[in-house]
Amino acid sequence: MIIKKQTNFQIKLFIQIKNYYNMKKSIILTIAFISCVATVSFAQDGKYEKAMGQTMQKLSTAQSPEQFGEISNGFARIAAAEGNKWQAYYNAAYTQLISGFMSMQPDMVLAQSKVKQAMEYIEKMKTLELDNVAKSELNVLEAYCLVGKVSEDPMANGAKYTATIHELLDSALALNKNNARSLYLKGMYLYNTPTFYGGGAGPALPFLEGAQQLFLTTESTPLIINWGENESATLLTQVKAAK
Repeated sequence: MIIKKQTNFQIKLFIQIKNYYNMKKSIILTIAFISCVATVSFAQDGKYEKAMGQTMQKLSTAQSPEQFGEISNGFARIAAAEGNKWQAYYNAAYTQLISGFMSMQPDMVLAQSKVKQAMEYIEKMKTLELDNVAKSELNVLEAYCLVGKVSEDPMANGAKYTATIHELLDSALALNKNNARSLYLKGMYLYNTPTFYGGGAGPALPFLEGAQQLFLTTESTPLIINWGENESATLLTQVKAAK
């Protein structure tokens, strides 16, 4: 019985990950637009902004875990050169994490090594002086990395990390009440949590509705990859249909 529940949970998580990448064309178009605007806007602002804009633009053609990994390495080089720019570490962590999620079906060991690398970038972020907006984004991304760890063994790692995931997301919202990604990730995680552990469509719905409202009314944080809006909208549709 426990094995069956674990298998169902794992399948549901991987379906969610698969659905995320089925939306990749629309996400790429959004990133391409944001990156092109960023490149124009940052052209006169300095080397850091220009390098960030150019690296973000590469997301518009990324299709594979290897390509996302290369982009992550590019952000990491920018971060190392600047030393005190949290956005570069954030983008390096996020793209490395996405590379990890994309690697899970063929090679979970490789995927988890990428999750670990993303966490190392997050730890470097923590050594920098951060305002509340930056701390909020960091908490969401750290929670997302822990979701990646749960995907390896949902039963064992779910018990180990679920409370921390929710604490990080709650803290992110306390630091920045307009952080739509904190609500999206909380809704996504609840939706993929079995109902006998308090998850499912019902508990997830208000968080996803709140996330969608914030995505529509809140400006994005400059110089970081603006992820979550398309994914949240699609998941909200699925959750409403599942109720």
